[in-house]
Amino acid sequence: MSEEQDEMGNAGGALASVIGEIFRGAFGRARGEVDRAAHQGRALLELRQLKRDRTVMYSKLGREVRALIEGGELDHPGLQRGLGRIARLDETIEAAEARLSTMGVDPEEAGAEVPPEQDPDSPLAGDGETR
Repeated sequence: MSEEQDEMGNAGGALASVIGEIFRGAFGRARGEVDRAAHQGRALLELRQLKRDRTVMYSKLGREVRALIEGGELDHPGLQRGLGRIARLDETIEAAEARLSTMGVDPEEAGAEVPPEQDPDSPLAGDGETR
C-alpha cells in the first residue's frame, strides 16, 4: 500500500469517525426530545383526566343537592334559583330535541354527549350510588 493510500485511509477513517459522532449527537438529542414530549403528553393526559373526574364529581354533587332540595332536606334561596335555571334549561333542551326529531335528526347522534358518569371508561361509572 502506498503512503498516499495510507493517508487517504486515515483521512477516510477520521471523516467516518467525525460523521459518526455528529449522528450520535443528533440522534441522542432527538431521543431526548421524544422522551420529553412523551413525558409532557402523559402529564397533560393525567391533568385532563383529573379535571374530567372533578367535573363528574361536581355533576354528582349537583344531582345530590337537587335530590335533597326536592326531598325537603335542604333549603337555600340560591340553590332554589339554580334549580329553577336548570329546569328552564331542561325545558329548552327538550324543545330543541323535539325540533330535531321533527326534522328527522336523532338528537343523540347530533352531537349530544353521554353524561360522564355513564361513560364506561370513567373511573366513577357505575359506583352504585342512587339519586
